[in-house]
Amino acid sequence: MRKPAIQTVVCDAFADENSSALRDDPRSNSEVIRMAILRRITTAVFLIMLISGGTVVRALPAYIDIQSGIIIGRGEAKMTPGKAYEDARRSAVENAKDNILKVLERQPIDLESIKSRTIGDYLADLPSAKAIVDSFIESAVVFRESRDSNGVVQVTLTLPVEGEKGYKGMLARLTGKTLPGAEKQGPVFMNDVIDDEIKQELKNRVASANEGEAGRTKRLILFNFSNNTDFVKLNLGDIFSQKIEEKFKRDHRIEFVTGREAERLIAESGIDINDIVQSDANRKFKIKGVDGLIDGAVLKYGATAKQHGVGGTGYIELSFDVAVELKVLDARAGRWVYFDVVPASLNDRMLPITQGDNPDQVIMPEELNSQQGLAARTFNAAVTAAENIIKNTFPTEGYVLKVIGNRVYINFSQSDGLKEGDVLTVYRLGEILVDPVSGEQIDRIKDKIGTIKVTDVKETYTQCMNTEADAEPMRPGDLVVLK
Repeated sequence: MRKPAIQTVVCDAFADENSSALRDDPRSNSEVIRMAILRRITTAVFLIMLISGGTVVRALPAYIDIQSGIIIGRGEAKMTPGKAYEDARRSAVENAKDNILKVLERQPIDLESIKSRTIGDYLADLPSAKAIVDSFIESAVVFRESRDSNGVVQVTLTLPVEGEKGYKGMLARLTGKTLPGAEKQGPVFMNDVIDDEIKQELKNRVASANEGEAGRTKRLILFNFSNNTDFVKLNLGDIFSQKIEEKFKRDHRIEFVTGREAERLIAESGIDINDIVQSDANRKFKIKGVDGLIDGAVLKYGATAKQHGVGGTGYIELSFDVAVELKVLDARAGRWVYFDVVPASLNDRMLPITQGDNPDQVIMPEELNSQQGLAARTFNAAVTAAENIIKNTFPTEGYVLKVIGNRVYINFSQSDGLKEGDVLTVYRLGEILVDPVSGEQIDRIKDKIGTIKVTDVKETYTQCMNTEADAEPMRPGDLVVLK
């Protein structure tokens, strides 16, 4: 486990020793304090040189701002001969992550009690839990980066406080407790020395992104699909649900809620699950704690054969058909946004009539993990079609970090599955639309201001090119949508 920040250790040690010395030392208070200061300075310089390999370096700041819902970490690294900018930047990012870890280790493990043991003490007793903290820190986003005239690259990282993917969610995973609410008390701010300009800019950008929910993980209840076909050798409904879940496994902005948690959220919203399952397209269901719900059934799963010609020149054309009822609910608006059948059909296999008596060798209806079987390829085509419908309904959203000329930097990264050449849409968030009769918030105005093309995908951010020269200038905080 990494050591806490040097300046914090020195200050704590000085306070403890100084108070003890004032009580027990017969010399004057001023002399005791002066000697203690000299010892602390000597110790501090020695420790810093020891850790940094003999070079005194400035400890870089990190802090937690509960009120703004932001964790800040700043790091730096110097470019040296033969060391590219990206190498220095990578080192600066790691430096910032180290600074965040040092701050986290000194925070109480229990948000309801400042006097509780620290995260660092907790990890010392349970080293295996360190992976939870490391995973949280690795999700940090590069908010700002710069390089000064001396070749020093500086970066600022941000992390959220709220939500399952945030600081409080990390604490809940560490302790096994239920995720706490949005308390306004919490950890003591440590190393809070970032200048006010940066703090205000961070607050404004992250607050505007949160207000439009850019980058927030979408939580979707996923029901097990039912099998309404005559084919009962496989549970086609369960398999379809599993394949949908696998499609989004690497997408950290979509999180599926299943099982008892889904049942609890539905019950707490005063809804009977059977009403949802048996619903028509006009019924409305608002479910608290999630963004949407996915349900459906496999309606058709079978092959058909058509004979062409006779004798040795004849052949049999095989086709396979899958039909899936897909129902997608916007749980916040309470309405079904997709309620239809998704069809899929393939017929690219042809057999000589002499082999037509054994089509299962080509269709392979019981081998849905096969890459060759006609049934599996058709079934997977239906899964992909459903995936695209879900993505279009709940698009992955991020935001612009920085704009330099026609280069646009966004908070998407390699984990979002972007590739060079992808085109994203950029929106400017406007006022919230309110129903004048019911008073409910319907949506927020999103004005399209242009499109950007991905040119370089990094571990922590993505560089894009503005593809519309006459578009309205983009600015940090603008919404970026990937469908």
